[in-house]
Amino acid sequence: MSSLERRSLRVGYTSLCDCAPLVAAFELGLFAEHGLDVRLERQTAWSTSRDLLRIGALDAAHMLAPAPVASWMGAGDRALIAPMAMSLNGNTIALSMALFAEVEAHDPEAAHDPLAAARALAALAKQRIAAGGRPLLFAAVFPESNHHLDLRRWLAAGGLRIGVEARIGTVPPVEVEHFLERGLIDGFCVGEPWGSLAVSRGAGRIVASSYDLWSNRIEKVLAVGSQFAAENPRTCEALLQAMIRAAQWADPPENRTALASLLVHGGYVDAPIEVVRRSLTGRVPYAPDSTPRLNPDFLVFHRYAANFPWRSQAAWFAQALAEAGLVQSGGAPLSAFRPALYARAAESIGAPYPLVDVKSEAAHATPWIFEQATSPIQMGREAAFDGATPTEGAA
Repeated sequence: MSSLERRSLRVGYTSLCDCAPLVAAFELGLFAEHGLDVRLERQTAWSTSRDLLRIGALDAAHMLAPAPVASWMGAGDRALIAPMAMSLNGNTIALSMALFAEVEAHDPEAAHDPLAAARALAALAKQRIAAGGRPLLFAAVFPESNHHLDLRRWLAAGGLRIGVEARIGTVPPVEVEHFLERGLIDGFCVGEPWGSLAVSRGAGRIVASSYDLWSNRIEKVLAVGSQFAAENPRTCEALLQAMIRAAQWADPPENRTALASLLVHGGYVDAPIEVVRRSLTGRVPYAPDSTPRLNPDFLVFHRYAANFPWRSQAAWFAQALAEAGLVQSGGAPLSAFRPALYARAAESIGAPYPLVDVKSEAAHATPWIFEQATSPIQMGREAAFDGATPTEGAA
């Protein structure tokens, strides 16, 4: 600890359930145990977190997994890296109640099948355009996000054309429910608890979770400035050590109720505690006054090698961002994810970690074992709703 280059750190977070490892590390004193004096600072927009990291006003931040990858693409400034993932899954796509009623009337299977919902939605949208109506309006939290990429993929799977029958804009996470309730958008993709909050208030109906679309994919990462990591290697390692321990604590079901209390009563997430608890325990109602759907993997913090920054997933993010026209292709996108930094921190605290940084993606319909690790790691189901798998060696 005495050899840390810096002790005082400013770390950003966004008000979501998946900021939980940061909150746990702070509230349980794990940062302090590793010699760090951390100040957690709430950010209201992902662009703010990204830009504050770029200029060094934040040292680290809870961040969308594709964002550091985007910074290494094309003519990007290569200012951000991700030495650790923070979570898997945890997002929802929701439609307004009125629109979902039309979708379900068109195809009752839409209530249970994301692909059926997308196809029914496309049929309705095309009818609306043919009758002189406007395109459907959707909100995602940021262009360089799984939210935007998943919305595009889900809409396209149904046959909708982005920019023709549907448009996607950007709305901060805490605002999407208000936009839906006021009729400013027809649907959204957002991280929990904001999709569940829309359901609890009768404003929206969830049609898919990110687990439903691509199970157990990296959702958020811990991002740090490239220069910060280069100049403060021991401090960066201490930060990762504390965060891995926090993720280990946050993951088991028996700690999720206490975790909900930390998030809500600590003032990190401004939502009713029952809504947050349901998100964290995987008991999420998709419709108002409905029986919750049970999914223990709805939001994962550590198991399934959840904290390892897989470069095979960085490759998929780069491919998807370029294909969507959100970021110029090229550059060195895989360099955004730094598995070697994670491995060093994990080894120092006795946590298992993979010995290679790529794996087959979206190619496991059932749980499986990853053998190429310091000890075998139990992995979860990894499959895509449309049956597609990322291009081998993309980007």
